[in-house]
Amino acid sequence: MKVKKLIRQIKAPCSKCPYKLGLVHTTVNPCPQCKGNSYQTYEHFQQQAHTTSVEGGRR
Repeated sequence: MKVKKLIRQIKAPCSKCPYKLGLVHTTVNPCPQCKGNSYQTYEHFQQQAHTTSVEGGRR
């Protein structure tokens, strides 16, 4: 897990983030908090986007 965290500090995953791509919507911009918590929000959004696409867009 430390390797992933180190890689994200060097290269942020923002360009492929589901929020930036418009696949996940929030009421507040999560980017500052995401950067502050070592991009853990990015991982959550990936799981959320995957779950939504598997369920056919229903929650």
